[in-house]
Amino acid sequence: MKQTILVTGGTGTLGKQVVKQLIKQGNTPIVLTSKENATVEEGATAVVGNLTLGTGLNEATAIADVIIHCASNPRNSAEVDIQGTANLLSAIPTDRSPHIIYISICGVDKSTYAYYQNKLATEKLIAASSFPHTIIRITQFHDFILHRILLPGLNEQESFIELPDKMSFQPIDIQDAAAYIVNSIREVPQGACLTIGGPEVFTVRELATTYLAYTGKEYAIRDLSAQSDFHNIFRSGINLTPENKTGTITWPIFLQNTL
Repeated sequence: MKQTILVTGGTGTLGKQVVKQLIKQGNTPIVLTSKENATVEEGATAVVGNLTLGTGLNEATAIADVIIHCASNPRNSAEVDIQGTANLLSAIPTDRSPHIIYISICGVDKSTYAYYQNKLATEKLIAASSFPHTIIRITQFHDFILHRILLPGLNEQESFIELPDKMSFQPIDIQDAAAYIVNSIREVPQGACLTIGGPEVFTVRELATTYLAYTGKEYAIRDLSAQSDFHNIFRSGINLTPENKTGTITWPIFLQNTL
C-alpha cells in the first residue's frame, strides 16, 4: 500500500539522501522546510513549516502516514530538537496515527554532553506519545569524521595532523544509513529503539593514516590530549555498536569516492 511520507530536515545532509532513496523506490515524499521556495529533490513536494515556531505543521502532518524526523540542530537543540518535536507531535490531527521514525545518535543515553542529553529528551517525548514509533540511533557519518575530526587538525604549512588521542569510531556512510531508515518504513512499528553503525571500527589514528594515504600527504600524526565532553564521547566507546554493523561502504571506499 502506497504511503504518504513526510520528512523533516529533508534539505539537510541525511534528509536529502533519505528523500532521494524514497523517490528511487517510487514514493513522492513531502519535505518540511522553513524556507519559502526551497529547492527539493525532483519528485518530492515541499511544504513550508517551522518546527520551532510551530507554524505550518498542521498542514504538513494532515495526510502523513509516516513521518521521518531527521531535523536537528546541535547548536540550538533545546529549541529545534525538543521544542520542535513537541510542536510536531501536538500538530498531528487527532484522527491520524502516523509511524514516527526518529533519527538519533548512538550513545545518547550514556553521555552528559548537552546535545546528546537533548536528543535523549526528544526520544523520550516521542516514546511517551500515543503514536507508533521507531527510534534509530546511528553512529557518526563518514562526512563527520572528515570535516569535524580530521580536517580541523590539518596543518598544511608544517605538514602534520593533530588529533585528540585515544578516540575510536565506527563510521557509517550516509547512503547506507538512509537505506536502513527507508527500509524501516516497511516494518511494523513496535516502539523499538534500534542502533546501527558502520561496517568497521577504527581508531582515530587509523582513520587519519588512511586519509593521508589517499591524499598522498606524508604528514606526521600528533596526539592531542584535549579534554571535553565532546571528545570524551569518542574515547569512552559509547559511540560504538560492533554488534550492529550495517552497510557496505567502508571508510576507504568513502575516501576513494570522495577524494
